[in-house]
Amino acid sequence: MRRDASREAENEREPCHEAGFGSAPFQAEVARLGATVAYRPSALGAAAADELFSTLLRDIPWVRETDAFGPQGRLTFYCGDPGCVFAYVGLRLRPHRWPAAVLRAREEVARSVGLPPEDLTACLLNYYPDGTSSIPWHYDEVRAHGDACAIAALSLGSPRLFEVRRRAPQETPALISRELQPGSVLYMAGSAQAHFEHRLPLRDGDGARISLTFRSIVPHYESLGDTFDPCVARDAREPAAKRARR
Repeated sequence: MRRDASREAENEREPCHEAGFGSAPFQAEVARLGATVAYRPSALGAAAADELFSTLLRDIPWVRETDAFGPQGRLTFYCGDPGCVFAYVGLRLRPHRWPAAVLRAREEVARSVGLPPEDLTACLLNYYPDGTSSIPWHYDEVRAHGDACAIAALSLGSPRLFEVRRRAPQETPALISRELQPGSVLYMAGSAQAHFEHRLPLRDGDGARISLTFRSIVPHYESLGDTFDPCVARDAREPAAKRARR
């Protein structure tokens, strides 16, 4: 995954609307591209978010996966409907059964983004311990996510900065940033992964965080041998290092 310090220095950060993501011109560009990048600040109340964080930290059997780049910095747990295999950067994750707490969270996340809960067929849980695990610039693997290409990420624990920019350097007018608060949902859908990339930089004082990335994975997609991606008309020559590590 490429880091580009010169490009970062040139980018101007745009302010975010309180309940949105990015400025009005940014959202107009997102809509023009057939994408969705939205922020819901309070899908869960503060008490519910704190309780869910403690429950997941205690009850989830977290594992550290080794992908094509080596051992991951974060701990993960993948769950979902039968057949919702998630393949990315050398991993092929088969879903565990839904924990009850994650199913309850799915109801609230789906409500916050206007989807039926059953459309979010899988969830990759990510645990970032204190002061660790920044995520560099990347776009998510969505080849198995159906026409919706939906990813709804619920944040718990310490707030973390989330940044978005256009994937094409010549078309990047600004870097969009927002601090993701506990109980909030960051929602990306449509062609978002085709046109934008994102990262979570690590700042001094960042504490432990859990994110639940609910996904619209099509059951048995990975067993069909279908290589067509309805969300991203991907150039096969693009380096794999730019793909998702999240």
